Amino acid sequence: MRFYQKLLLVFGVLALLAGCNQQTMLEKFAPKEESAIAQRALSELIAKNFSALDSQLDPSLKTPDTRDTLEKMANAFPSAQPKSISLVGTQTNTRNGVTTYNLTYEYEYPNAWMLTNVMLQRKE
Repeated sequence: MRFYQKLLLVFGVLALLAGCNQQTMLEKFAPKEESAIAQRALSELIAKNFSALDSQLDPSLKTPDTRDTLEKMANAFPSAQPKSISLVGTQTNTRNGVTTYNLTYEYEYPNAWMLTNVMLQRKE
């Protein structure tokens, strides 16, 4: 009898998941605050507002080449406005009091597609 209960539970979960599309599932599980921070950072990068990004970078990442690297990253984006921006991947890991968030976004432009990844860390 327990076998049938477990089987029924598995089919119930699968039925619920089948009713959701990938975008809905990603948005449901994505960390909201970190996703907003990542989107703002990408907007600042595209707008070439490097001082706003520089103030948020971990000091260990700041080097004399940081500004040039940010410029190269910003120049990789097409100059046109994106037709759509979608979250296509999210991963959260916590280890030794440090939580790492990886958020991947897909930008659709009139003549190009672009994937970007933002990594954020929060120390507890």
